[in-house]
Amino acid sequence: MKILAFKPRTAVDYQARINRVLAHIAQHLDAELGTAELAREANLSAFHFHRIFRAITGETIGGLVRRLRLERAGKALRGGAPLIEVALDAGYGSPEAFGRAFREAFGVTPTAYRKLRPPPVQQPPLSLALQLDLNSLRLSLEPPQGGTGMEVRIENHPERLAVCARHVGPYTQVEPTFRRMFQWAAGAGVLGPGTMVMGLSYDNPDKHAPDELRYDVCFSVPASVGDLPEGLRLETLPAGRFAVHTLHGPYSGMPAAFRRLFGRWLPASGEEIDDRPCMEIYLNDPTEVPEAELRTEICIPIK
Repeated sequence: MKILAFKPRTAVDYQARINRVLAHIAQHLDAELGTAELAREANLSAFHFHRIFRAITGETIGGLVRRLRLERAGKALRGGAPLIEVALDAGYGSPEAFGRAFREAFGVTPTAYRKLRPPPVQQPPLSLALQLDLNSLRLSLEPPQGGTGMEVRIENHPERLAVCARHVGPYTQVEPTFRRMFQWAAGAGVLGPGTMVMGLSYDNPDKHAPDELRYDVCFSVPASVGDLPEGLRLETLPAGRFAVHTLHGPYSGMPAAFRRLFGRWLPASGEEIDDRPCMEIYLNDPTEVPEAELRTEICIPIK
């Protein structure tokens, strides 16, 4: 195990990668930009690309594209372009749909926007991690600021045999699957001091719809456990390296911890993300300790 220090050169490298993506988006604003294409532009894992991008920039790809198209539409409106032309160029099928989106973003109708000086700015404001040149509509990252503010260690995890149950839906609704697994493990006599309780997340909630998110609840077992009830399966979890941060406190802090790992620690670490799922390891039982005393290892896979 080792604790990694901040590496400014690596942070600058990640900044350069994401800036290439931002430039690509601005240059292809009317194209359908796929994950694989943008990940190649950044030379990053396609599996984790959206999570890294959102964590570093504070924005989603789709959100940035909409924001830039609406900023471009605002410039066209101030230049006197016809409303129907502006709406179509922004990707909307009708002036009415465009008008609703524009008013939600700027707080005024397109017609009112033409006349206001200075024009209102979009809401919510752009992430503080990004700079926008309103003349060129080019985005760039703010320079990296330094340390991560979190303790992260590198661990090599061995191959593990585990019984897993799949949950599909919002990650916040996974509790019934955990209850089912605990009931099975207690009944099967495999729940003991050495049992590892793990969660594997396969989908990025910033990219996928909540009802499409896949999550496996996994309990380590020492050996094959015979026939399993419907919906449970025996898996061999592969060995690999992980960057691990121990979260102290409620499970509601997990999304922020993952974003800090991807957005602040990873660019500064000198490490490269791997195409395995992220993992949580639950170190204590929420039915036995207060929320403030919960301990959860937040793990992101690295090469």
